[in-house]
Amino acid sequence: MKPEQKLQDEFRRLIDGLRDASELSGDSRSIATASLGAVASFLRAFEEVSPKLRAPFLALIGALEDADEGIANELLKPKKMDLSKSRKPATDIEHKAALAVAVTILKEEAGWKLNDAVKFAAKAAEIEWKSLLTFRKDIGARRAPKDAIDRYHQMRQDARKYPNQSPEERGKMIIDHVRSLRLKKVD
Repeated sequence: MKPEQKLQDEFRRLIDGLRDASELSGDSRSIATASLGAVASFLRAFEEVSPKLRAPFLALIGALEDADEGIANELLKPKKMDLSKSRKPATDIEHKAALAVAVTILKEEAGWKLNDAVKFAAKAAEIEWKSLLTFRKDIGARRAPKDAIDRYHQMRQDARKYPNQSPEERGKMIIDHVRSLRLKKVD
């Protein structure tokens, strides 16, 4: 088999594996475990990828499986908190920053009223609208954690890379993207 064909075949298997993982009815941990398994299988298909390069994926899979069994795994043990950074999980900050960008686009570029844009984004993402409004105001006032402010401004720049879309389309695309990333909580 030609190398290009093998790559295409394995990539197709990877995408199928990731799709299957995303459709699992389990919690976010089981979805993440299955997704990492698909990536590890993809890497294993190529002899150029040594076991040492695949090892971190396998270690993460093992740590997540340990967590499912109630076993503490050193790999997933939190480090001591840096109090200069946000105390919220990175994904929460990432999602709220993206939603705040969408609200800004809908308000400033598409002409929506602020409360309408916030309520629309919050409802779509299944979060409290007042929380999103406060988060967005804190970013503007520079009261939010530095990582949140930095991420907001980076996403704002990234959103400008789609000049062929109307502001409303861009705002809604960001909201749909956040909604698609929301995983079920682990019990």
